[in-house]
Amino acid sequence: MTDLNTYFQKHGLCAENILYIHRKDRKTVIQRTDGAEFALFVPVHSILSTLPEKNFLSISKGIVVCRSHIVNISNDGVYTMSDGRTSVSYTHLTLPTT
Repeated sequence: MTDLNTYFQKHGLCAENILYIHRKDRKTVIQRTDGAEFALFVPVHSILSTLPEKNFLSISKGIVVCRSHIVNISNDGVYTMSDGRTSVSYTHLTLPTT
């Protein structure tokens, strides 16, 4: 994928509608707020370089969440997102969970 900006435009991806980004089966998966998923063979850092850094938080290796969609962070480092799914900061991840 040489032009991520074009890919983002084509698939309606922007900082405001990205819930989280994570690695799965050697692909980087972008989860949109409407539930749509987009899997690319592109490193997470390449995707993040096209997005506003202040909007996203890396909570673990290969897991990035949109700050505005974090509903709760428990004392144990469990992040609850606006879609109800949870991620564990800097430990193993079970994504998605309900």
